[in-house]
Amino acid sequence: MKNYLDRLGLERFPDSIDTLQDAIISTGNSTCDAQSLNDAEAVLTDPVVGEHYKRLHRQYEAMATAASLLEKGDAVNTHRWKERLMEFGPDSRDL
Repeated sequence: MKNYLDRLGLERFPDSIDTLQDAIISTGNSTCDAQSLNDAEAVLTDPVVGEHYKRLHRQYEAMATAASLLEKGDAVNTHRWKERLMEFGPDSRDL
């Protein structure tokens, strides 16, 4: 999944379409490639697709949090959660 919010410099899905449009415009003035920007705009500004993306992003954040908690010493790795959540961990940008 491409993290369009990260590419636009947003941590969370914005509450207003104006905030989203401002982020798209300001990112367009930087070195972000045009295709990525067009893809992000198409996904995030569509009401239905944007809502699905928002929900998926929240699930991704929850899994990333769970993956980071498994690194603590008192965590129990039942059902091989470390392996299952590997791509959501802090080093997942390298995958």
